[in-house]
Amino acid sequence: MTALFYIVASLKSNQQAFSIEINKTILSHQTSLVDSSIIACAVLCISDYKCCSASYNEDSKICLLGNQCSPVMRDSANFKTLTKQPRDVAYGKSATQSSVFENLPINIASRAVDGDLTTWMHTAKEYMPFWIVDLEKIYKIKRIEIFNRNKGYRISGERLHDLDITVGPTENEMQLCAHYVGPSKLKDHLVFECLHEDVRFVKLMINSTEVLNVVEVKVYAW
Repeated sequence: MTALFYIVASLKSNQQAFSIEINKTILSHQTSLVDSSIIACAVLCISDYKCCSASYNEDSKICLLGNQCSPVMRDSANFKTLTKQPRDVAYGKSATQSSVFENLPINIASRAVDGDLTTWMHTAKEYMPFWIVDLEKIYKIKRIEIFNRNKGYRISGERLHDLDITVGPTENEMQLCAHYVGPSKLKDHLVFECLHEDVRFVKLMINSTEVLNVVEVKVYAW
């Protein structure tokens, strides 16, 4: 059966929510350990970025760690299986951009990861403007959401077009996650499925002479 609740485990400042399935165990696992509780098992999974699911037996105290985020499971008494839930890992992280419109602090890169849909990042008009966020550790990416500018003239929303979204473990090892032809419009909320592993950096870049100006970027990952 699937439990109708979640647990949240913490490792330092890193909080992670897990869904729980009762009397189920993962079929495939990479690590088998003995641990004191289901919370301790969850913390072990958090500490290993490759871990995406774990099963814990409350009788034997066995903790099984797996790397599948949608694990195949089988019935097994006394086991509980934890599955990481994707969360926004870009919030509050360090971000940079190719230029800052009029060098005003209201237009800086960090405005796109501040959780506030009334602020935005804004470059000058230039060739191939970009914005990049450092997630500060390696993640498995599930999806990326972009909130376009939500007020202004129509042309302000239409600036978002011919957009490359790239991801990678370093700024020199980026792969294409998605390409958005556009043009977008004011108040658009764009969602891109982006199943990539070993990601620390996420970059937005317009492939033309244009302004890059978005309200918020959310990176959902395990």
